[in-house]
Amino acid sequence: MDISTQEDVPSENQIKQIKELVKSTPDGVKTVLVVGCGDGTEIKEFRNAGYEVIGIQVNKGQNAKIREQGFMARNMDMHFMDFENEAFDLIYCKDCFKQAISPTIAFAEFCRVAKKYILISEPDMRWAWKAHNYQLFTTGQFEIMGLKFNYPLIRHWIIHTPYVEQNNYLFKR
Repeated sequence: MDISTQEDVPSENQIKQIKELVKSTPDGVKTVLVVGCGDGTEIKEFRNAGYEVIGIQVNKGQNAKIREQGFMARNMDMHFMDFENEAFDLIYCKDCFKQAISPTIAFAEFCRVAKKYILISEPDMRWAWKAHNYQLFTTGQFEIMGLKFNYPLIRHWIIHTPYVEQNNYLFKR
């Protein structure tokens, strides 16, 4: 598949992958923060699975649409979140960590706000061109980042879809 001609895949086309990620949520999680909540699909799936969930992103217009659907979405940057320490059991970040201007600051914020787990899901390296001047991390880079923040990587797995291989990284306090 020549992904250079591909458009971004809308969340509704990623529903199988999103449901699989929601099912992989570790035991003991009740509260979830969805970083980069897009059109709200991830929020909806977590809520349907029984979790208390809030989404954040910088797109005010998209957040308004999510709130119109009855979901909680706030305008916020992943680098500087205005939540209390350990406010959520799980931070879920899908397809936006590669857009962090400072991944170290963003990950530090995830560690501050997460009580138990961080789940980062990013596409394989074939999609690096879509990240423009940002970057996709390797498993080794994520391992080192987790160790530096005392939030070790405990699981890495790939979800195969027709359009991408999605790398998933689960960190635990």
